[in-house]
Amino acid sequence: MDTLMIRWLRRAEGIQSRGHLVRRLHMSKTNKNLADFAELQPIKKVELEIFDPEANHNKFWRIYIYSVAPNYYVARHWGRNGSKGQQMVEGFYSQYAAIESFTKLVDQKEDKGYRPEASPLDKIVREV
Repeated sequence: MDTLMIRWLRRAEGIQSRGHLVRRLHMSKTNKNLADFAELQPIKKVELEIFDPEANHNKFWRIYIYSVAPNYYVARHWGRNGSKGQQMVEGFYSQYAAIESFTKLVDQKEDKGYRPEASPLDKIVREV
């Protein structure tokens, strides 16, 4: 969302800060799941994993942004490698708010040690 649009929204809606704007544009958790977006291409996606045998970590974490006019959805899928995992979908009224949330969540996971998924060959070498 460009700067002029943000300024206009702030004035029109009486919004004081950028954080308040993101909260205002956030719909909430929805009753949708990843199967609802199976036929759509994500606008953006990140797939991370953490593998640390000493700490017993072998987890995956994936996040996607989907556009279903006029709304945007941030879908997360996480769990232990080899399991079905869990999922959650949040809805947003603007692409700006969805990307803001997406970026924040990815940064949090990277701070915890998650890295881009390894190639299948790396996974085989690790298991040996």
